[in-house]
Amino acid sequence: MSRWFGTLAVVALVATGCGGSGPPPPTVRVDRGEVISAVDASGSLVAVNEQKLGFGDGGRVTEVLVRVGDRVEPGQVLARLDDRALRDTLAERQASLAEQQAVLGRIRGDNAVGEAGDSLGQAREILEATEDEAEETNRSNRSASERARAQLDVEQDARRLAEDQLRAARAACPPTGTCDTSAAESAVQQAEGAVVSARTQVEAAEQQERTGAAAGDVSVENARQGVVSAQNERDAAASDRPFDVDEQEALVADARAGVAAAGRDVAESVLTAPVGGVVSAINGVPGEFVPAPSAVTAQAPGGRASIPDSATATATTTGPPGSGAFVVLTAADAFELVVPFEESDAVQLVVGQQVDITVDAVPDPVLRGRVLAIAPTGTQLNGIVSFYVTISIEAPGTRLRNGMTAEASVRTQVAENVLRVPNSAVGRAPDGRPSVTITGPDGDPVTVPFEPGLVGNDFTEVRSGLQSGQDVRLPQATVTFDPNEPQGGPGDGG
Repeated sequence: MSRWFGTLAVVALVATGCGGSGPPPPTVRVDRGEVISAVDASGSLVAVNEQKLGFGDGGRVTEVLVRVGDRVEPGQVLARLDDRALRDTLAERQASLAEQQAVLGRIRGDNAVGEAGDSLGQAREILEATEDEAEETNRSNRSASERARAQLDVEQDARRLAEDQLRAARAACPPTGTCDTSAAESAVQQAEGAVVSARTQVEAAEQQERTGAAAGDVSVENARQGVVSAQNERDAAASDRPFDVDEQEALVADARAGVAAAGRDVAESVLTAPVGGVVSAINGVPGEFVPAPSAVTAQAPGGRASIPDSATATATTTGPPGSGAFVVLTAADAFELVVPFEESDAVQLVVGQQVDITVDAVPDPVLRGRVLAIAPTGTQLNGIVSFYVTISIEAPGTRLRNGMTAEASVRTQVAENVLRVPNSAVGRAPDGRPSVTITGPDGDPVTVPFEPGLVGNDFTEVRSGLQSGQDVRLPQATVTFDPNEPQGGPGDGG
């Protein structure tokens, strides 16, 4: 545009130099429309759902089932690793889990508490029977002692009677004569022997009573101790069993976690697509050993798209696309624009502002978008502090590709349906106020100051001093010679 205006000025000067009146100076018209203040920066289109995929652990690749450029669906298998060792580990851990579960079953089914309870009941029955037996023995021994003492009394009475009869027989004998008392004496002797025998029986019975009582006490005490021991065994069994169950349940849980981990290892030896998209990179072929993935994705503000690799200032390594990942999967129809804005421009941005987007490689009309998110911290890019801004794209179309360069013009201020004049026609009055130049009645230029409003990138808002439809002059260009331009031509020196 500036070259076109300069050309008009040169033509006017050339015509004047040749003696003609020359064409009128170029003008523009004051009209109504938008005044837009915007900040511009270039960035890259980024697929919203780019995924850097890898296996859960390293291993030997056995199959790669896709190619770069293939479109895949969610859940589609992309590649496989050799999983024989992983399956062996899974089988071992499943066997260990089964063993621990069997032990737990035995502990839960153990009848130690019940058996201890039965033993306690049996011990109590033995104690009761022993007490009954001791009491019966003591009763029997007491009865035997009582009978022996009664018999002693009978024998002692018989002895007294025999002694009385002997005394009577001796009393009946004459003083000078003799008489036979041998029968009475023999009866006394027999009675005395019976008494001695009865007394011996009493002593034996009483000794038996004492011995039986002592033996009964010992038996009862032993039976009572058996009850105490059985009670302790039952209490111990009841106390230990919950802890044994808890301990074994913990071992079962640990074995189950081992099975789950081994199962995940087997599952992760198969690489599947988490989302639909296009395969943009594959870093491996069957037969090669690949390590566990080390790639990480720097997220752009807003959390959906990533910061373009080419713009990441912290990258210290180089390699093929998606280095560190086995497969890079990119969404083919959902893009965002990630743009680094210099700090002086970034401070003018807020979420929701409208953005005009032009894509260098796609000669389509300007795309529309909005500021989705702004990074809270700056990043050093080529020595300049910049802030990444994520811009959503409305109706992106089908020709966009991941990584394309695009220009973003963020509308920071907009005045709609206002009187405006192009910035190229605005100058300064002698008093410093903004002004334009119009053609006076005599054809001479006249400076007209006006009150400006919003000063945009291309237009300035006119609040007063000018009228809609008014023509204002564009400033005349100074004739300079560009050494890169060819000299001479039609009309040269005319």
